[in-house]
Amino acid sequence: MEADQGHPIKVVVLRTGLSPHVIRVWEKRYGAVEPMRTPTNRRRYTDADIERLLLLQRATQIGRSIGQIAQLPTETLRNLVREDEAARLPAAPQPVSRPAPVPTQSYLDACLNGCSTPIDTDQQDGTLLASKGLRRDGSFFLLTTWAPRWGSTFGKRT
Repeated sequence: MEADQGHPIKVVVLRTGLSPHVIRVWEKRYGAVEPMRTPTNRRRYTDADIERLLLLQRATQIGRSIGQIAQLPTETLRNLVREDEAARLPAAPQPVSRPAPVPTQSYLDACLNGCSTPIDTDQQDGTLLASKGLRRDGSFFLLTTWAPRWGSTFGKRT
């Protein structure tokens, strides 16, 4: 491929997703690719250069250090990326954020009706513990509505 037939850096950027700065740094500092030059000294990249940059990009995204892999032969780099991607665990599914359920009036009425019977002193501690679990479901409403009824039976033995 002649120098004027290679791909300009803009094409390489579009095909690889790497910035022009990263491409130049990988070229100068690490010798990752050696693009051809035009008579006006512009870089021209081959398809093999683009493939190599893609492999380096994938390897660094997986966690490899560019300094440790930039000089590897392309075939070795290809195998390394294949192995790393195969060994990588699939991403855990993200939990779905759901709002706390809002209790319906029938639910609250059923709770109030169930709580309107006198409470045995031995059961009071368990009832108080159970009410802590209702805070998200409207325990403040339950307690403010039911507290007057409960107060009249609180501490009495049946």
